[in-house]
Amino acid sequence: MYQKGWGVVADSAHAAQWYMRAAQQGQHKAQHNLALLYLRGDGVARDVKRAVDWLQRAAGQGDARAAHELGLVHYRGQLGERDFEQARVWWTRGAEGGSAEAAYDLGLLYWRGLGVGRSARLGAEWWLRAARGGLALAQNALGTSYMNGAGVVFDPIEAWAWYQLAAAQGLEAASINVAHLSARLTPDERSRAERRRLELEQELGAR
Repeated sequence: MYQKGWGVVADSAHAAQWYMRAAQQGQHKAQHNLALLYLRGDGVARDVKRAVDWLQRAAGQGDARAAHELGLVHYRGQLGERDFEQARVWWTRGAEGGSAEAAYDLGLLYWRGLGVGRSARLGAEWWLRAARGGLALAQNALGTSYMNGAGVVFDPIEAWAWYQLAAAQGLEAASINVAHLSARLTPDERSRAERRRLELEQELGAR
């Protein structure tokens, strides 16, 4: 409320006080939000170690967003050296807990071979999970995997369908990919791709 200014003047310092009270009572959402304030130095003095402590408490209660944020801390090297292994550990935990963002970032680790053996197949598998979670970045990345036959079987129909889903969310890169691929598809392929897009929309809408 105070952080976003809903009904009151936005005041991050006041928000931090309320988050602290709730966090100390064990509320994982407050622990996560308080940690973000510490990471940014927003309303409180910037303190990465305190942020990590609160994120770990939240993640320990199954907060997938906190697990994803912990992965980012290690990936960026905010505690010192970049630690891709710890990023992988926390992103795996976050992805398994339902974070599409964690699944997408985990896919990037495998795609790039950062701290793990490079695997386009595993990258595409995690992107599929994130894409099914509705994340536009993952939908676009998965479309590119299908377009290049990287980690999955080459399939421009499937690529176009995923690109379209991402473009519908306003992702400019996906819109560009749709335009480029559309120019290469035959009318029959375009029709099949549109049917596949509708199928995916129905599948994702039913989740």
